[in-house]
Amino acid sequence: MVFDPAVQRAQLLIEQKRFAQAEQTLRSVQAHYPQDDSIHALLAVCQLEQDRLSDAEQSAREAVRLQADVAFNHYILGYTLCQQKKLEEAERVSREALRLDSSEAHHYALLARIRMLQKKWEEALEFANQGLEQSAEDTTCLNLRAQCLTKLNRNVEARLTIEDALEQDPEDAFTHANTGWSLLEQGHHREAERHFGEALRLDPSMEFARVGLLEALKARNWYYRLFVKYYFWLGKQSSRLQWAVIIGLWLIMRVVDSLKDSNPAIAPYATAVLILYGIFVITTWIATPLFNLFLRFTKYGKHALSEREIRGTNWLGGIMLLCLVSFVAHWFTQWAIFDFLTGSSFLMVMVVGVWFQIDKHMKGAKLIRGIGIAIAVMLVLDFLTGFGIFPFNTKMTSDLVVFLLYAFVISVNYFAIRNT
Repeated sequence: MVFDPAVQRAQLLIEQKRFAQAEQTLRSVQAHYPQDDSIHALLAVCQLEQDRLSDAEQSAREAVRLQADVAFNHYILGYTLCQQKKLEEAERVSREALRLDSSEAHHYALLARIRMLQKKWEEALEFANQGLEQSAEDTTCLNLRAQCLTKLNRNVEARLTIEDALEQDPEDAFTHANTGWSLLEQGHHREAERHFGEALRLDPSMEFARVGLLEALKARNWYYRLFVKYYFWLGKQSSRLQWAVIIGLWLIMRVVDSLKDSNPAIAPYATAVLILYGIFVITTWIATPLFNLFLRFTKYGKHALSEREIRGTNWLGGIMLLCLVSFVAHWFTQWAIFDFLTGSSFLMVMVVGVWFQIDKHMKGAKLIRGIGIAIAVMLVLDFLTGFGIFPFNTKMTSDLVVFLLYAFVISVNYFAIRNT
């Protein structure tokens, strides 16, 4: 590492979480020492914290290229790859960091993170435990251990581990946020709120805690609590089992539908089941922005929403209002235009509900958004052709809407499972 006052100043800025200023300082030093690997590694840290994952990966790879026998260079590259869910390469790079320095607890913690993303909870727990063997007070390993134990339903052990982590560093924001998520998963949303609030007091910029607080606030509603439990349960399962649940529920509903048609005696009950299933499916798509919309009218909830989440509630609320007004208007007038607007706005409620939940780094984000835009365009064309404003085949536009809707459903489910 170059012994330059500017590098030391950059490191101090990183400790103060002033990553943009630290990057600017490192850039000025890099002009004089372009072959110093430590500067590239520190740049990767700054870019990673600013959510510029591609830039961080490039800087980390350059650090490894310049000095392949430094464990930290491999660690930061592995962490960057892990954040992008390039898990196979992340594991290979992380194991190299561990080979170069097997005494560093963070190297075991990174492998534990990778195993957690692969839903291999037992292996993740083993890596976290190995990290604690190197440093019994390492809060990262303690937090990861607690997460693994929670996923394995070993809640008593998880709570003891969390208490240990808080005892080691009661002012650690991440530990409080992690405690909040663990409590939320166990169904203790009131306690979770307190820990998320403490995490945000210690670090107001922590997104992990802000999102957790939102979930805890929404979990005050009994209906949303059911979905929180469902999401946590489904998230623990392997991708195969997740698909089995989704397809299995759909097949069961198909059987119920066929029984309704063939057996009039059970038709009312079957219809009720199908309606409940439909409500469940739609709500799983729009639950997050819908309950964010409800939070807009609460004392604290409106302050916890990000600008993007507020935009999402504006769009969802506007389209839901259009759907309701169109439905009422059609009820009284029986005009075809209101019937069309009711159906179209209902479809767009689901599209918009998903749109604002998609993270830009999520696999398949561009595809899902592209199909969503295509659905909106085809609905407009369907409207124009239906009223003779646009010379196009009405049946073809309607068929394309249906096809795109199916593609949207499949894509959302597929990539949601890939990213959980």
